[in-house]
Amino acid sequence: MKKIKFACVALCAFLAGFSSLYAGGKKDSDSRKNTVVVYTYDSFASEWGPGPELVKRFEEATGYKLDLVNCGDAIQALNKAVLEKNKVQADIVLGIDNSCVKMALDAGILDNYTAKDSDKIIDSSISSALGGNELVTAFDYGHFAIIWDSASSLPAPKSLEDLTSETYAKKIILMDPRTSTPGLGFLA
Repeated sequence: MKKIKFACVALCAFLAGFSSLYAGGKKDSDSRKNTVVVYTYDSFASEWGPGPELVKRFEEATGYKLDLVNCGDAIQALNKAVLEKNKVQADIVLGIDNSCVKMALDAGILDNYTAKDSDKIIDSSISSALGGNELVTAFDYGHFAIIWDSASSLPAPKSLEDLTSETYAKKIILMDPRTSTPGLGFLA
């Protein structure tokens, strides 16, 4: 819980710094002048994710409105930003990870930005894995997991090698790596 709370506080600080710097940036109209639009993934923006609490804290701390746009997953958020490249609608794309950061860099949709105290948010080796530049800011990291159904008749796997045995053939559900960042992470 402590790690999650720290990540949430760090993200809130990042968003606060970002919005004060870019509040008057590229906008379609004055109606968005005091709004920060964030394209993000569903588990972040959903009512059970950290998004709603961060929106509340951000708006209280800054006076800006924070609009989280649930794009599905991080690849969908990235694709939406790429499609809008010439008429930008978002200020932040949240959820670009090490497996899809190259797509964002190649698409040329990111602007340089260094979050205040970003070196204190997360280990520099994680930031280096994301390209080590000022185009992306790492704020969190985690590991993938296989969830085993303890009520099933299958034995619990003890290793990755176990998962390649005939016992688990056609028993594991994985997300498509072409459309899912967790799927892409598992593929990697």
